Amino acid sequence: MAACRRWGLPPVRVPHVGDRYDLDVEAARNAGLRAVHLDRKNVNLAWITGRSRPCGN
Repeated sequence: MAACRRWGLPPVRVPHVGDRYDLDVEAARNAGLRAVHLDRKNVNLAWITGRSRPCGN
C-alpha cells in the first residue's frame, strides 16, 4: 500500500503478479489490488474461483 501512496494511485489501479494463488492472488485481492496469477505449473484455477482466465483467450 505504501507503493500506491507513493505513486498516487488507488489500489484498484495497481497490479500484483505472483505465482502463489494463496499468498499472492488472494492477499492482493484482499488488499484491494488487481491480482495476476503467474501459473508456472499450468494449473488452471478457474474452476475454483470462477474468476481466473488464461491470457490470450
